[in-house]
Amino acid sequence: MPIGYQVVFRAVGDAVLAPTAEKRRAFTTVVLRVGRPHGLFGFGVADTHGHAGLATLSPGRFVHDAKLALASALGVELVAPAVSEIRDTWHAEAVIGYVHRQDKKHKSDLDPLREGTSLHALLGLQPDGVWIAERVRKLAPRLQRSDLLDQLGARSLAEEVHLDTLADAAAGAVGVATLEGRSEEAVRARLAAVHAAIEHPAVAVARALGVTDRAVRKLRAQEPEPAMVRAIRLQMGLRAALAGKARVDFLGGDAES
Repeated sequence: MPIGYQVVFRAVGDAVLAPTAEKRRAFTTVVLRVGRPHGLFGFGVADTHGHAGLATLSPGRFVHDAKLALASALGVELVAPAVSEIRDTWHAEAVIGYVHRQDKKHKSDLDPLREGTSLHALLGLQPDGVWIAERVRKLAPRLQRSDLLDQLGARSLAEEVHLDTLADAAAGAVGVATLEGRSEEAVRARLAAVHAAIEHPAVAVARALGVTDRAVRKLRAQEPEPAMVRAIRLQMGLRAALAGKARVDFLGGDAES
């Protein structure tokens, strides 16, 4: 008897599912929301298809609901998802690595930050998905943080502050395209963002976030979510790490040389 199922989503005509950061964040948001009650433990999107791993013996409801929600969020028509068995815990661990590497495997390189995968939730970059980490610990106990970092494509991941990426890092931490508007996610992210850059002058943070100095000072008087502050700092650290790696790869040597 299988311990779960892998589900593959494809668009009609093999259209690219999530060609932009906005769409990749939407893919992640939908899969996390729909998959949570159905044993979701890993997912990833490449160019023309996306994968999800479920620790459940009844995947039908997820398949139905995720197909409809993804079609709406991504603006594409999906074919009937393919479903295959996950045999055991070793197979589940292999599935996690497989779904996280889809973008590289197919050489599309659309998602350098791996925002269309469960890596952000697993590594603390997206706090609303932190519940998935406990599932992975139980299902694939031999999987290490170093394995996840390798799948992310980063040598390390640390909290950093860079005002030039603050706004995008905050948007990524809650899975929205930008911090504009009054949505619950944008409001939470703006509050955490001003605290993530607390060591910088209010005027500089305001400029980085596209808000007024007064707004920054008002937000600094409020209590943020600690996990969200940390996530935004990690998001900035990830962007810096990948930028440094790209320079190393380009130069073929030490980034400082």
